[in-house]
Amino acid sequence: MSTQPDYVSFEPKAREELLSQIGSFSPAERQLFQRLCESWAPVIGWTRFFSQAGGAEQEITALERLTAKLRSAELGLVRTEVLEDKRVPAGIVLTGKGDLSFFMHLIEEETARLTESGYRILPSVPRLEQRKVVPPDYHVTDADSIVIAEAYLAEDPEPAIYRVRLLGDYRILVTSNAVRPLIRNSVTWLRTNLEERGFLDEVARVKDLGLMELKQRLADKTPDVWLDITRSIVQERSTIAFRKNIEETDEIFQTAFLIMNFADAQIGAAKAQKENDTRVDDELRAIAEMVERAPDGRMSQADFSNTVELSGQKLGRAAVQLTGAIERRMMTPRPHRRLPVVVCVDGTYIHHNRVKQVFETARQQLAERLREEYTEILDSFLRGRAPEVGEVFASKGDLNDDILARVQRADPVLAGLISRPQMLAEAVIRDAKLRQENVSTEELKNILGQYFDVESSRLLPAAVLFDVDLAPQNQAAVTESALSSDDQKAIR
Repeated sequence: MSTQPDYVSFEPKAREELLSQIGSFSPAERQLFQRLCESWAPVIGWTRFFSQAGGAEQEITALERLTAKLRSAELGLVRTEVLEDKRVPAGIVLTGKGDLSFFMHLIEEETARLTESGYRILPSVPRLEQRKVVPPDYHVTDADSIVIAEAYLAEDPEPAIYRVRLLGDYRILVTSNAVRPLIRNSVTWLRTNLEERGFLDEVARVKDLGLMELKQRLADKTPDVWLDITRSIVQERSTIAFRKNIEETDEIFQTAFLIMNFADAQIGAAKAQKENDTRVDDELRAIAEMVERAPDGRMSQADFSNTVELSGQKLGRAAVQLTGAIERRMMTPRPHRRLPVVVCVDGTYIHHNRVKQVFETARQQLAERLREEYTEILDSFLRGRAPEVGEVFASKGDLNDDILARVQRADPVLAGLISRPQMLAEAVIRDAKLRQENVSTEELKNILGQYFDVESSRLLPAAVLFDVDLAPQNQAAVTESALSSDDQKAIR
């Protein structure tokens, strides 16, 4: 939430000038301010800062005076926490003068103190005005229940201070970070106060429920239950207020109204999310089908991006979910697997149903080309025209390395599949099962044996995979006449 204020990066002299513009500071306070700037973090730990500064009692007093002056100048404040039923300093926040982060921290700190009392829960504008923590209007965003529900559901909501209108002219201020604790505390507060202030009988009467059944419902955490209860409280507040001799604007009705609107928005958001999920699912299937129908089983990066973009246009606001869904559900394999729905190799996209086909087609085409190339190379070598290529035939390992290098240059996609043997094995098995519904384990072993050493699960050597046989007896007549016994041993 806090960004580094400009003065943190100032030279020490410039920081001193800043303090002089604010007011009167003692040498100890000025020294502590310099240390705070040098130790800057979004929240500077109180205890750690003192351990580094020496932890003397006079320094604690000086820091307390310093942070009080920074708060008055809207340049920072102390965040606190409750330890052993006592509120103690937890960290120091430095901010830009009167910026959004300053007022967010300020409101959160004061709201925590308010909630701690147990008697009041809502950070109403009048209460915050009494504590002199209401921010300028340009830092405040008027928000409805939908915005509040979105902030509640967000893992990392955008920094904001929301002004929410409840019953009548009653308004509360809540930061985007504090929405979730506010709602949770409000539910707890309402549940407690309905019982302690003797409202359960009245609510049970208007709901035409037994007292025990109402208590059971109050223990429920699902939004629809709380929407039903709070809606009844709000709708029947005139009757309840009359019978309990309280105002219709009492905190209990305001809290019920807040929870009612939030629960309604949450249910709506969940419904919309479910609908969006269905639409995203449909688009994911459509994208996968387009990849599967791609010519030769391969879809280029440009075509894939265009397909995704068209799907995003159909989804509208739900398009923000599409990118993550593609990565998470289409491009990521299931646990303990290596073959996702769509494989991306060297910028080319292949549907898992066609990986084996793409591999086999490319393998056969390149095998023929490789055999022709190596026949020409060997012929030149044996005739002495290209002695420098002799190292290619020095051993089987050298030959395999040379084949893989040529595969990489000729077809990077094929090379990419070869480099992921476990994924390739899963693709071969998938292809076999698509072709034959009840394929036996023995049949699968035979199919895999075309490409793998079944015992070790390793891919066959490149020379075997591409059927590159350079044994002398299989070469042209010139090969037989030109090779010495030593040459033949080297090749073998």
